[in-house]
Amino acid sequence: MSIEDILLFKHCFDDSSVKDLTCERWSHCQTCKANSMLCITCPSDRFGPTCSEKVEKQREICGDPGIPRDGSRLNPDGSDASDPRMFEEGESVIFSCNGESFALHGTSFITCLADGIWSAPRPRCINPPVGEYH
Repeated sequence: MSIEDILLFKHCFDDSSVKDLTCERWSHCQTCKANSMLCITCPSDRFGPTCSEKVEKQREICGDPGIPRDGSRLNPDGSDASDPRMFEEGESVIFSCNGESFALHGTSFITCLADGIWSAPRPRCINPPVGEYH
């Protein structure tokens, strides 16, 4: 038996109440308990009485990336970053610096990835020396 065959859900029916029950192609059906029960064992990506329900992959969560000193962050819902929060896989945030005297060092747009980490580190807002403004 491989890892993929590990039981996720097993359900038995009284044979008299489900005479017309047919097994889906991905389920393993067998008669059990002295031929009076029909038992269905689902593969790891299915569940439910007939293995017809597909297991949804849980989305990864990234921790709050923080806010650069002298900067701000715009969240996916349009809110600012005044309160720490968690972000789901696929959500992105946008960073900017406060005031014209600061320059963003790093990427301004990062995304929560499938492995639960951000696509890039939080950028910094730096105050370049006089004469180095771009």
